[in-house]
Amino acid sequence: MRRFINRKWLVLGLLLILGGLTRFWRLNFPAQPYFDEVYYVPAARLMANNDPRVYEWWHSPIFGSNYHDWLHPPVAKLLQAGSIKILGDTPFAWRLPSALASLGVAILIFKLALKIFADSCSSKQARAIASLASLLFLLDGLALTLSRIAMNDMVTTFFMLLGLWFLLQWQPQLLSFKLKRFERNSNLNLLLTGIFLGLALATKWSAVFLIVFFLLLMVWLLVEKRLWRLLPLTFFSLVMVPFLIYVVTYSQMFAQGKSFDYFLELHQQVYWYQTTGVQAHRYHSEPLLWLTNLRPVWLWTDVTAGNDFTANIYALGNPVLQWLAVLAVIFMIGRVVANQVKTPLARINLSLLMLYGCVWLPWLVAPRPMFYYHYLPAIPFLMIILAEFLVIELKKVSLKAFWLALSLIIVSFIIYLPHWLGLSVSKIWADAVYFGVTSWR
Repeated sequence: MRRFINRKWLVLGLLLILGGLTRFWRLNFPAQPYFDEVYYVPAARLMANNDPRVYEWWHSPIFGSNYHDWLHPPVAKLLQAGSIKILGDTPFAWRLPSALASLGVAILIFKLALKIFADSCSSKQARAIASLASLLFLLDGLALTLSRIAMNDMVTTFFMLLGLWFLLQWQPQLLSFKLKRFERNSNLNLLLTGIFLGLALATKWSAVFLIVFFLLLMVWLLVEKRLWRLLPLTFFSLVMVPFLIYVVTYSQMFAQGKSFDYFLELHQQVYWYQTTGVQAHRYHSEPLLWLTNLRPVWLWTDVTAGNDFTANIYALGNPVLQWLAVLAVIFMIGRVVANQVKTPLARINLSLLMLYGCVWLPWLVAPRPMFYYHYLPAIPFLMIILAEFLVIELKKVSLKAFWLALSLIIVSFIIYLPHWLGLSVSKIWADAVYFGVTSWR
């Protein structure tokens, strides 16, 4: 047991070193706000100064020509504001919450995969899947770019996974649909699930997709197993607690003298803008296109790079990794259909596919233009699916094929790293590789 624990923490430590190097190196670059930072940073500054205008939507730009973000709930901006208060108003401070949340996501992927596969695989296979899934997340370009920018997507993803972790602490067998073996673990874990899902919702509204999924899954399982006495606790923990947490995160606004009626009016304005006010954008993409990694988002360019060189930051997934992941998803769907969820592993696969789909597919009916970065909350589940495919299926067929696939993912990461970090490269190289697919430009 001690050997297992030491090995587990050693692997996780090495993964965090890799993540730290890629997340924190040059985190203060670019030196000015870029992409949606031009909205988030002004809002974080206002929150840091306890300025009531941060919750007011009618202002002209307060800092130069940049508007402040009032469209999203406050948690990510409050974290950025706290970082500014502690470290100063610097690019490093703006982006630190996203970078830390990214490392938290890598840890949670590791721990979730260990727990999810504990009963359906050998301990060696579970450790391999967990380690590989976390590594794959750290090698993905979409995850990397969104961990180095002051936005809310990575923070939302972290709280969503933390909510799932505590739900599985409450009922470890949940994703294998075995509530008939109800475990009497502390109900505090279910309350913590609601708290962290509430924080996710108070970071970005899209967390509601996961909350609804958990609620429907729990109600279905409890009714099927006739565990009626748990329904009130489930409803309270997964509905009332997230709502209460959401309202509490606006405490700064209420302390500034604004009423609950104003809170409701603010949300009416947010809803109106999100459903009718968001304009089409050159880099918007349909959710089905996110599967193919064919329409990244251009975040930044260096206009001073010169005639022969260029520097850009593109929210583009690791091409080899993302395309292999699509194959893994197709394979897992086939396995679920063929096995009709008769085996523990097939039931786990079904749960992973449902988790992956529930944070991605609802965007298909969104009444506004969408962007590839909205795909981020699905990436952790996609990485676990791909890791399982590589460890359980591909490695079984051919060890050489397994190492070839992993080597190609790593090589792709190295090749595209400058494109994710804004490093200067020759225009010939950029045109041939980074823009080799027309839609990547």
